Amino acid sequence: MIKLKIEDLQITRDDFVREMESRGIGTSVHFIPLTEHPYYKEALRLKSQDYPNAADCYKRIVSLPIYPSMTGDEVEYVTQSVAEILQKGRRAAS
Repeated sequence: MIKLKIEDLQITRDDFVREMESRGIGTSVHFIPLTEHPYYKEALRLKSQDYPNAADCYKRIVSLPIYPSMTGDEVEYVTQSVAEILQKGRRAAS
């Protein structure tokens, strides 16, 4: 799992996920705050703004592929792709 520094990027987590997909790399978002689950949102009247840390993490966290048969070349491809996407998506220094 990685945590994107979105304040340094001009892309969102969803943009990052789409770019990884375009390179044939599956990612997922395993952390979904209770405020985003319809049942809890309605039953407990949860609001994202009441849980800013959870909302912030949700916008940033992405799970990368990892599995026992993953080869060194596949690991290198994933890490290189992450680095390239983040470099390309970096905000210009002000």
